[in-house]
Amino acid sequence: MRILVATDFSPRSQRAMRRAGILAGQSGGDVILMHVVDSADTRQSARDIREAQRMTVEQVAVVPELCRVACRSLVVAGCLPDAVLDAATARQADLIVVGAGPGRTVRGLIRAAPCPVLVVIRSVAGPYARVMAPVDLLNASARALRSVASLGLADHACVTVVHAFEPVGKPKLAGFGVPRE
Repeated sequence: MRILVATDFSPRSQRAMRRAGILAGQSGGDVILMHVVDSADTRQSARDIREAQRMTVEQVAVVPELCRVACRSLVVAGCLPDAVLDAATARQADLIVVGAGPGRTVRGLIRAAPCPVLVVIRSVAGPYARVMAPVDLLNASARALRSVASLGLADHACVTVVHAFEPVGKPKLAGFGVPRE
């Protein structure tokens, strides 16, 4: 599995890097650690790219989960989320991993990504042990479940699929003395 991790070097990005490292280790995959430099000034952009390249190499060295897998860095000048989407397509990523961050950027990735997007919210302690998958019985839920299965994201986890619904005749049941519960 080829995993593209978008990072801005923040703590939320570090959570995403750790999750990607764990997933790559479980699947024998590799990680592409990507940073996008947003700069209109070409001279400043070149400096920012060099600094970001140094920082991505440093991240691979200090994030234990990345030390155990094949990991490459990719630093480009561009605009989020387009640069990440282009890189995912060009490098045939199977999964994009990001830390929960600004809503518009993450939503833009999810809507247009050529592959599934995993948004990491919490600290990472190890492989997934329990997974809850809320579904609404629409095609998007079916695609999400197929992606989880095909990528092996929950192979060693206890998976619970949940569908909640409002009973059609609920108001009438109350009229017959059936408790609300």
